[in-house]
Amino acid sequence: MVRASTVFLLLLIGPWVGVALEEPEIEFRTPSEEISQIANQPWLPVYGVDPTKKRLMRLELENRIPTEYLAREEIRLAGLRMYEETRSRSRRVYAKGVSIVYIHSGEVLQPAGLPESLVIIQVQWSPDGENLALILERTKQTELWNIEVKSGKASRLSELEIQAAMADVMYWASDSQSLIVKTVSKHIGPKPIRSFVPSGAIIRETGGDPLPAQTHQGVLRTKWDVTLFEYYFSSQISRIRLDGPEVSIGAPGMFRYVRESPDGNYLLVERLVRPWSFLVNEEQFAYEIEVWNLQTGKAQELASSPLAEYLPHGGGECKDRRSGFRMEIRPYCHGCMG
Repeated sequence: MVRASTVFLLLLIGPWVGVALEEPEIEFRTPSEEISQIANQPWLPVYGVDPTKKRLMRLELENRIPTEYLAREEIRLAGLRMYEETRSRSRRVYAKGVSIVYIHSGEVLQPAGLPESLVIIQVQWSPDGENLALILERTKQTELWNIEVKSGKASRLSELEIQAAMADVMYWASDSQSLIVKTVSKHIGPKPIRSFVPSGAIIRETGGDPLPAQTHQGVLRTKWDVTLFEYYFSSQISRIRLDGPEVSIGAPGMFRYVRESPDGNYLLVERLVRPWSFLVNEEQFAYEIEVWNLQTGKAQELASSPLAEYLPHGGGECKDRRSGFRMEIRPYCHGCMG
């Protein structure tokens, strides 16, 4: 004889087992025509004036991104998100085409030689307005390309893989003949292999006065996260010329910001430094601001900011931020304008 309690248990769990085993896969469906028309409206292009004020760069934006493109492996560490294969940011506006418009005549120049199925990450005019540099995401890596405005021809400038996981990927030198670019180091080695044998206990300790804490997505949680963070987001600063070989500058590091001085003799560099945090994301990590002498190879520290794990809500805590190569170190207030 089956007990009543057993029958009740079977009735309770039976429907859930059936759902788990028998529910059919639901495929994507096409919405109604009215909704499709709204969702598929093309985005307006983005324009950028060249330094001579004679031409416009026009970027065509993509509002319908293929599912297979979005479904790629995504790395989420310290609040940063990137695609593993290409080392490029995964959360961004997607540009699919570029053209050059002459302001006075209205003539449109379509560059020749660019790859098909473009995904443009960053574009920048050279100081003399004669070249337009592009960071392109390809299937397996991210590349640096250039459009020569006079001829309209596009070409890849270097075989180096570009590190585009953080902002300020490239910047034109003042001579308009070379670019300062974050690249993937040639000596980075293969992807680390995780050991599932623990080397010790994971300990989290609190102490002192209670403080309000913000909730951050994608924070580092383990030593393995730290290993991947340093592997995927480190870069090598390189000078890539329009007509010559590339040159590595300094040692690899975790670089946020790089600018060359107007005379071409120095670099202003903002570099993330340890200790990393398990509570906040990259924007509140410790960093140092340095000036690198390109002639002697020496570095001079200008300012440093410690790890900021405990910032009061609503502002009031200030950190130094660089402001161009004029070396003005202005206070940056968390939660306020400036």
